[in-house]
Amino acid sequence: MFKKLISIIAGVFLLATPALAIDNWHAANGVSVQWNAVTEYCCEDPPIPIEPTTVVTYRVYVARMDKTDIKEMWEGTDLTCFVILAKNGKHLIGVDARIVEEGLDFPASEISWSDDPLVVNADAGTFAILYHGRPVKVLNLNRPQ
Repeated sequence: MFKKLISIIAGVFLLATPALAIDNWHAANGVSVQWNAVTEYCCEDPPIPIEPTTVVTYRVYVARMDKTDIKEMWEGTDLTCFVILAKNGKHLIGVDARIVEEGLDFPASEISWSDDPLVVNADAGTFAILYHGRPVKVLNLNRPQ
């Protein structure tokens, strides 16, 4: 009875949790990513615009599909960058925004990940990168006897 109850609860949980499928896989060791400028402060109603003289800095991350092994790959004020992967596997790209002023580092936004349909370009869809380095050279090549 207890096992059946656990199975039912697990099934309901799985049905209630949307599976995030990747719309576009890119097989490459590097990828260009771009995003829109952040122009408002979080969690304000009505939204408060960020003053045009305030510098917003962006950080780009690479992570495994389960969002572990997160590595910061780039930081700057541009709205595009090229990310080069160093590890084999399936990877997500993430971007956050922060403001640094007068030497003070203010809290960053949440990271926007490339598997989140709420933050990616609707026309482009979610995306991830699949990278595998090339194998070593074949050895002991010969003619069969």
